[in-house]
Amino acid sequence: MLSLIGDDAKMDVLDRDGEGKKEIEKLFKIVNWKYKDLIDVRKLGVTNFSVSFGPGGTERWNFEKAALVVSSTSKWLSDLVSNNHDNFRRHIMSSLDLDSNTNAKVNAHNYTKPWEVSLTFYAAASFLDNISPMTTGGGYWEKYEKKSENLLHHVLFMQDGKYIVRKKTLLLKEGAAIARKESGTEEEIREAREKILSLYDVKDIRDIRKQEGEKDINADK
Repeated sequence: MLSLIGDDAKMDVLDRDGEGKKEIEKLFKIVNWKYKDLIDVRKLGVTNFSVSFGPGGTERWNFEKAALVVSSTSKWLSDLVSNNHDNFRRHIMSSLDLDSNTNAKVNAHNYTKPWEVSLTFYAAASFLDNISPMTTGGGYWEKYEKKSENLLHHVLFMQDGKYIVRKKTLLLKEGAAIARKESGTEEEIREAREKILSLYDVKDIRDIRKQEGEKDINADK
């Protein structure tokens, strides 16, 4: 097998030989258990994969779609992934509590570094308040709250001499209820939009200058 490996060889060179394929099959076994480590709330940066809401928690928000991409230069490894497509999908579906295994996709391709096996996992989509770096202590929201009037934090409406500020975060069950409405009827989508817009204030840039002036006066006192 070593005779097959030259200076410019890629992993796919192992596909040509029975012993080489056995080595690829060992890599596949590693892929088969390592991808499960990616389906983790901490690695994805979310608080929950599923959130109950409504009276008695009878309704549920969850991720709608997910995908696993396995990349290597070995076509034999790609074939092994494709042949086990259903097993991958079933595990992804159960782990994320997806509504259907058709919402879990698995794809293998051969675009990667010569001896690299790459695993990439996607999940779509979370509402903002379920993103853990946003709401955990010391996270983005805590920092934003302290300096929400800092113009360097804003982009929207600046061309009109205004800026937008979010007033508060939502409890997970509140965010889940709104997120569920976004995929509902036209009336539910409208309600969701109104609730989201109510979380924000549009302010005049001149108000910041007034606040800074008041701070200077208080500091002099």
